Amino acid sequence: MQMLMKAVKIKNFRGYGENPQRKDGFYCFDHLDKDFVLISGFNGFGKTSFYEAIEWCLSDSVKRLEKLKDVYNIPDLRKGKYLKFQKANGQSTDEREIIVEIQFIEQSSQQVTTFTRRTYSNMLGVGEYDSTLYMQKHEEPIREVSWREIESVLFGKNIVTMLETDTPETNKFLFSNIMTQDNLNDFLNTNDLKERQQLFLRLMSRGDEQKISESLKGLSLRNFTSKLTSVRKDIEIIKAKVNRVSEKVQVANTQVYFNKLNTDVKDIHTLLLEFSGTGLPKTIMMENYNDFLGKLSEVQKATLSRNIQIDKEIRDLQLQLTKIKELTQIKQVVGVLQKEEAVSRLINKNLVSLNSAIEINSEKLQEVQLKLQEAAIKEEEYQRVLSTGRLVQQAMENKRESFKSQLEQFIQHVQIHEQSRISMSLVHQLADQDDDLRQNASHLTQQIQVIEQHLHQQQTLNRNYSDLLQTVSTYIMTQKEINQCPVCHNTKVQDDYITKTSLLGLIDATIAQGNVESATIIQEQRALQESLRITQLQIDDLVRKPILDYVYSTIEKYTILFKTMSTEILNLNELIQELNRKLQNQQLERQQYEMDVKILGFDSNFTEATIREMQGTIQESVKTVRDSLPEYLRYAQLTELIQRHQGIEQSFKEDISEYDTNKLIQQKQQQYQCGSEIITKLQFLEGWVLQGEDFQVLQQQHQYEQDLQQLEVDAKKIEILKKDFEQLRINLGNQENIFIKSQLEKHPIITWIYEMINPHPFYKKLEIINERGGLHFKSEGKEIHLDQIFSAAQSNILVLSIFLGLGMSHRYSALGQLFLDDPIQSMDDVNILGFIDLLRAILDSQSEQNNLVISTHDSNFAKLLGIKMRNRPFIEYQIVAYGEEGPLIEVNVH
Repeated sequence: MQMLMKAVKIKNFRGYGENPQRKDGFYCFDHLDKDFVLISGFNGFGKTSFYEAIEWCLSDSVKRLEKLKDVYNIPDLRKGKYLKFQKANGQSTDEREIIVEIQFIEQSSQQVTTFTRRTYSNMLGVGEYDSTLYMQKHEEPIREVSWREIESVLFGKNIVTMLETDTPETNKFLFSNIMTQDNLNDFLNTNDLKERQQLFLRLMSRGDEQKISESLKGLSLRNFTSKLTSVRKDIEIIKAKVNRVSEKVQVANTQVYFNKLNTDVKDIHTLLLEFSGTGLPKTIMMENYNDFLGKLSEVQKATLSRNIQIDKEIRDLQLQLTKIKELTQIKQVVGVLQKEEAVSRLINKNLVSLNSAIEINSEKLQEVQLKLQEAAIKEEEYQRVLSTGRLVQQAMENKRESFKSQLEQFIQHVQIHEQSRISMSLVHQLADQDDDLRQNASHLTQQIQVIEQHLHQQQTLNRNYSDLLQTVSTYIMTQKEINQCPVCHNTKVQDDYITKTSLLGLIDATIAQGNVESATIIQEQRALQESLRITQLQIDDLVRKPILDYVYSTIEKYTILFKTMSTEILNLNELIQELNRKLQNQQLERQQYEMDVKILGFDSNFTEATIREMQGTIQESVKTVRDSLPEYLRYAQLTELIQRHQGIEQSFKEDISEYDTNKLIQQKQQQYQCGSEIITKLQFLEGWVLQGEDFQVLQQQHQYEQDLQQLEVDAKKIEILKKDFEQLRINLGNQENIFIKSQLEKHPIITWIYEMINPHPFYKKLEIINERGGLHFKSEGKEIHLDQIFSAAQSNILVLSIFLGLGMSHRYSALGQLFLDDPIQSMDDVNILGFIDLLRAILDSQSEQNNLVISTHDSNFAKLLGIKMRNRPFIEYQIVAYGEEGPLIEVNVH
């Protein structure tokens, strides 16, 4: 899978601020996947920041800044370590976010994967520095990822899985695919042959061997021997301490002590499981020894408490067994005594006469119950007569209501028992007459109310008129002469002229006329009231009085009858109760008779002689069974024995036999013996188990034994490591030599590149030889001393040849591009021409890694490239100036 870096977008990182020519503020390098890309611009215009942005996005680090951290910690130079873009005018950019985005494209599928790293932190690795990496693969959603996702793209999933390391491999990619000035200086500044060899290994992405080699630098066989001697001395010291402690607690070693302890505890543990279901720890070690001691005390208390409880249960069961035996004896005696009483009752009882008495009393009871039913019916009928009579009385007393329906019901109930003096026809006649009289009385009452209202109005009018006329009369009396009415102002009355005397006479006559009208209304009122009184007397005398007299006498009569019948019912109920008591007693006697026969085992054909014979046998048995009872029950009566029997039975929660009780007692006794055995063993165990200060000594001994064991293990490991170290150092050196010999010695591409540029007039060929403990450069067998013979430009060309040669021939990552930062420093014109021809040759080659991205500060070199590459398309990012927010970039397509 061939990958190319397609684009790099930068915002607020190092020399790049926010691009004012784009809405998103990014500085964009969009065509990095072309065969040849040139980035040109003066020094300080952002070329190195471009490479550092790639490094930071992919590794969250900038190697050049990390190497100079001690310098950058000087307060005046601290801004040199800033990741964030700093404005020249000093304006703050603290609120800005640093964003670098890199797009990779897969050549076969043209699918794009984008990585974006963001941070608000200003200084790398200082304080609360933190950054976040995001990835968007093809059309999938953007998600937060770790550096492993980058390696899955650059190195492939299988390689990442095989690495099994927490160290990012991206640094190897940055060293082998990007040649920065920092990497170039590392190589040029070393003259040590072994160190030069390690640089070559890193350039060829052999970082694992390099790490191992660096870790072995500080080690030697003398280190292992010294450590082994020190450990053996410590072993002897610990052994002496173990012996001293062992003598103090009389324990050969802790293993022997715990073996003996576990053996004894195992036996107790088995008994405890049977006894209570819980036990001691199965295996006791120093780690759980304190828990064991606590558990030992707890088990002792629990076992003792359990044994006390079992002992109480045994005593309770023994008491229960005594009661069961007593219950059996009482039951036997009760049976014999019940037979004795049964015989006595049978001698004095006659079943035939008892049955006859029951039959007679049953018949009497039926007769009395029948009489009681008849009496209850009559009592109820008398009660209905009395109830309806009282309703008639209430209707009669309320003269405004009709009494017809109540009187009809009353007469109906009376006629059940006798002929009523008032017939139904008379009832209807009297009721109709009563209705007419009440209607007339109601009409008269209404007329009286109207007359009274009229009278009230007339009297009120007379009073008001009289008052007015009196006022006028008083006025006239005060006048000497008057010739007109002061009210209506008329001058004549019936053709006569008005005078003072005539007006006063007219006023008196008018007042008298009003009084006459009132007297007439009063006479009419009195006449109506008299008519109403007569009508009400007619209602009382002609209609209601005869009926009330009849009702009162009838109620009085039936009240006496009701009381008589109630007394009779009371007497009948008492008689029924007496007969019921007699029958109940007689039936009980018959049941007792039948039970006695059953107790004695007689059939229906027994005689008095048989009973008396049975009586003699039973009396002898009574004496025998009473003698078997305890002294306090020997002379008890039958009822006392029965009560004692019931009391014992009720004290038992469940029905349990003598056999079951004996079985439970045996089981409890076995449990008690087991508990006693456990207590004895626990007491013995507690007697020799180490506790308190002795246990602290035992802990000390155990710790010494562990230390001794660990030291012996360490000694063996050191001996093994010593041997392994010797062999590893030999094998690593051999592997490095073999690898360098196969990869570098007489490397055709490195030699070809070196000859193409032709940096030196005498050393025209280049050979890389690994011998005498390091890496040597030779030309036709002659040693090349870089610091003595080669100038800076010639050394630069040598390193460039090695980087390009290894980059074109070695494939470590999936990236098919090589990046070169300002590769022509210190080169003369001839070398530059040779280098341009080399670039053309590389572009024309069949190498998979023939895509080149080159930066330069030399404008003449950029122009010369444009001329030399005129037949080949390439992209040039020309940084023409540097503004307030960073570089001003022009994109030229050649």
